[in-house]
Amino acid sequence: MKIVNKLVGACAMSLLLLTGCESTGSIQGVSSGGSNVSFEYTQDIFANDGKLTVSMPDGEVFNGKFVQQSTSQSGSTWSIGESSNDDSLLLGDSTTTSSKTQALLIGNRGNSMKCQFQFSDPSFGIDGGGIGSCKISDGRDINLVF
Repeated sequence: MKIVNKLVGACAMSLLLLTGCESTGSIQGVSSGGSNVSFEYTQDIFANDGKLTVSMPDGEVFNGKFVQQSTSQSGSTWSIGESSNDDSLLLGDSTTTSSKTQALLIGNRGNSMKCQFQFSDPSFGIDGGGIGSCKISDGRDINLVF
């Protein structure tokens, strides 16, 4: 988590300079055959999506995108005292980010991969850890804990 804290600080500085901020990392999964599978990701810290590259033990490589579900409420929402524990009224728009995420990846050998993730902390996206499972179009499965 120290890396995440450093990234958040770096992103704040980058925001001041009007540049984007991405996090990168790797996750290890296990295939249904018991082999290790490597997932590499890139995620824009201020977005609900990112890129995945998955390297299979047999050399097959999958590339694609993951998208974290979110719900936006159009219009205005009213809140009472949420910012300073007083009785003031606050007006604002509302977006709720889900811990559920889906990914679709295309392989270099004609297969596709669909993944379902459950993030531990939706506000940090994939960086916050979680669990997941992926199914390849040829029937292979991959499980992840990250």
